[in-house]
Amino acid sequence: MIEPGQRGAVAELVAAQFKEGNDHELTYMVASGFESRSPHNGNNARFKKTNTMEKVRAKFKCVLVEDQPDSEQKLVDFEPVIDGSEENKSFAKYTPAAGAYLNISYETPASNFFEEGKEYYLDFTKAEN
Repeated sequence: MIEPGQRGAVAELVAAQFKEGNDHELTYMVASGFESRSPHNGNNARFKKTNTMEKVRAKFKCVLVEDQPDSEQKLVDFEPVIDGSEENKSFAKYTPAAGAYLNISYETPASNFFEEGKEYYLDFTKAEN
């Protein structure tokens, strides 16, 4: 979660991603007081003042898929991407530490979705209460 004191850092992240050419993320990303606009929509990387953040995207690598037959689940473990592509380096710069894991029931097709060594995006959006 982004705290109010971190708003400048988030705006910096948006500006840096524009500079690095990562506008694929910024076509929809609204970051703590600044709505980004992609150069592809004719707005030439300008920022519009807003007061919301609609989505945060992280990128992870699946490092473990383990059967757990006693509980009829698979354990899937993820680590943040840190190297490889330029996109991964950009994600690593702004989210260098994270962790995620899932226990997925054998009863759902999702138990066969993840593969060790593959990379996945994780999008965070606020849930309505």
